Amino acid sequence: LFFFFFGLNSSFGDFLGECFMELDLGSKNKGQFFTPYQISKFMSSILGDNVKEKEFLSEPACGSSGMIIARAETLKEQGLNYQKIMRVEATDIDLLCFNMSYIHLTLLHINAKVIHGNSLSLEI
Repeated sequence: LFFFFFGLNSSFGDFLGECFMELDLGSKNKGQFFTPYQISKFMSSILGDNVKEKEFLSEPACGSSGMIIARAETLKEQGLNYQKIMRVEATDIDLLCFNMSYIHLTLLHINAKVIHGNSLSLEI
């Protein structure tokens, strides 16, 4: 249990997503291939730094929310309070991914609606 909380509190990152992939829990049939955190971080950094009062993000296949976490880290590095700026809607069809995303975003205090559903058929 200590390892789990240490991994989530030590720094930004997709701790649960990395564990998910390391334990080979993903399903190739479901198309579950998690983006490495460093790539998510790079993609977030090229969005620029012209953030206004609020930033709305929609992640239709969120996995464990690695992309959202990377954006939060980028905003923090810019001296911004990501907890006040970010508004997120994160959806995943896989229940385990939904739970990982919910845990990550809750522990980071990101204002998010996490949905267990299908972004294509809009079933929830």
